[in-house]
Amino acid sequence: MLENIVNFIIQKQNDIAILAFIILGLLYISTIVIFKKLPIIETLIILLSVGLAFFTRYLTRELIVTLLGINLIAWAVVELVFACLLIYVIILIRAQNYKNKMRFYELTPSNIESNIYAYFNKKSKLLMFTDQFYDMLPKNYKNKKKWYRLVKSIVCDGETMSYKKFMNHLRDFGEKTFNIEITFNDFASIKEEVAKAMINENGKLRGYLLYNQKLTPAQLYKDSIMKEYASHLFNFFDSLNEPLAYYDSANGNYILTDLMKKALGTSDAVITTDGLLNYIVEEDVANYKRMLTQKEGSNTYYYRLKTINGIEWFEETRTVEGMYIYNIIHWAKFTPRQMKYLPKEALENEIKNNQESNRSFILVFITLKKIASYAEKLGKDVANVLADRYFAQLTSIKMNQSRVYKLSNVDYCLLFTGIADYERIVSEINSNVSELVNTQVVFNGNKYQMNNALGIVKSESVVNPSPERFIVAGYEALSYATNPDYGRPFSIYREKREERPNYQFDKYRVDINNEFLYDKRKI
Repeated sequence: MLENIVNFIIQKQNDIAILAFIILGLLYISTIVIFKKLPIIETLIILLSVGLAFFTRYLTRELIVTLLGINLIAWAVVELVFACLLIYVIILIRAQNYKNKMRFYELTPSNIESNIYAYFNKKSKLLMFTDQFYDMLPKNYKNKKKWYRLVKSIVCDGETMSYKKFMNHLRDFGEKTFNIEITFNDFASIKEEVAKAMINENGKLRGYLLYNQKLTPAQLYKDSIMKEYASHLFNFFDSLNEPLAYYDSANGNYILTDLMKKALGTSDAVITTDGLLNYIVEEDVANYKRMLTQKEGSNTYYYRLKTINGIEWFEETRTVEGMYIYNIIHWAKFTPRQMKYLPKEALENEIKNNQESNRSFILVFITLKKIASYAEKLGKDVANVLADRYFAQLTSIKMNQSRVYKLSNVDYCLLFTGIADYERIVSEINSNVSELVNTQVVFNGNKYQMNNALGIVKSESVVNPSPERFIVAGYEALSYATNPDYGRPFSIYREKREERPNYQFDKYRVDINNEFLYDKRKI
């Protein structure tokens, strides 16, 4: 059988060779027509096969050369035939991939702009980066498809990772938004916010795509759409019935609602960032400028504005997501309170329970000496925030205390059980390391000093104990600690005792006969 095939090829070798060349040419031209570019793999196969064909013909003209008993010309013809088959298989594979790519394009949601960077299969394995992704890379990178070889670092969602880890990170999620920054060896970089979305067909998952915009270019830049969107946004904020301003990142200005304009006493619906500085209290300008340096994430900043009703606190929430910045200014709401204080009645009940259980305890009465000045300077709400943060620090695990009793706006009380707490508290006070006496509280990036006076009462110090008597003793100790002439910021209560005992005269025999006063005296 093989001999018959070989003899047929030898007899018809010229005709078969011509037919093979024609088929090769047609297949080569078809790849150019389909893919609109020069097919590199097919070109190399054709050049190699044609070169070997002419080389073998040259050899057979000079001398008879055979391989395994078959003339080399026959081998050359067979090679051309197999080259045609190989090119045909490659074209089929590439055409199928091309068909899949076009199918992805057809399935891509219509509300996603054509700036698509990559396609993944349904197992989130990368199929390809698109030309739009390669166009985004620095222009001096000639071989852009090997871009990952020139990468110095990739930062995705705040984490630095290698190219391999980055691709695995993309595979870990179905649909998600990623903030990426790619830095190359020459320190060129690109920074994008991209989203991974599913591609579905008739309810079945076909794959995923990676893109960077949700609006088409026509929608994005059409004035009527943008104006309609801005109008809806303004109407929403204006309906919230409080002074509000939001940041227009496209123009770099703040848009004021009607109540915000009224609060600031201005008729301008739009003010610049520099214009806003004119309304900010000078002491808070640094906090506002610190906000402008925020690069990622979401934070809240507080500052005071000069309004027609006087100075009022406002808060600005700033969110940075990739290239987009969202800022909203509104009245500062310092509620709910961070601490839940217990009233004086609760303290009296706790003292009574400890007495009935015969437990030793220590009461630490605290006067926040600076809180009144903070309330006058910063306002009552901020003073409350400072007090809350101070006691939140004290009631940590270190203090082994979670309940704070509020007696007035400046007077508070803590209750500790056991001798060890008393020794520790007194030791820290004497060593000047006690947070009960002196510490700092951070608010809005600034540090505020908390200097306090302490009145310490041990359960054994009160002779005729009662809840009311303990509280009176605490205030008595505080009266010394808050007196500038006392010289110390704390006072430990000691009960005052009688200097002489109360004698019971009926227990003693005393002669009280006074008749001698009336005896007749002899002269």
